[in-house]
Amino acid sequence: MGSTVPASDYGDGTTTLPQFLERFLLSAAVADWYRSDGQNDKAAAEEARAENYLLDEIDRAERLQSQNKIVITQYQAPWPTLLVTQTTV
Repeated sequence: MGSTVPASDYGDGTTTLPQFLERFLLSAAVADWYRSDGQNDKAAAEEARAENYLLDEIDRAERLQSQNKIVITQYQAPWPTLLVTQTTV
């Protein structure tokens, strides 16, 4: 079945999931299955993996859109700056 879901689940006629969520949703579904089967240690590990997938995809989207770039803006002073020197006598 892959990433195709029934259109009636979402109501808008689309049958595909966003590609960036596929690994996260698959891993989260596996974690849910492990939890329902009573394998809580495997479920916790799979949930951690799912969270890492989601964080990786969020970071990837931010990098592609340059949202996480640090921008430092410097403004020129509107008056000439004076250099102050110290002299010792």
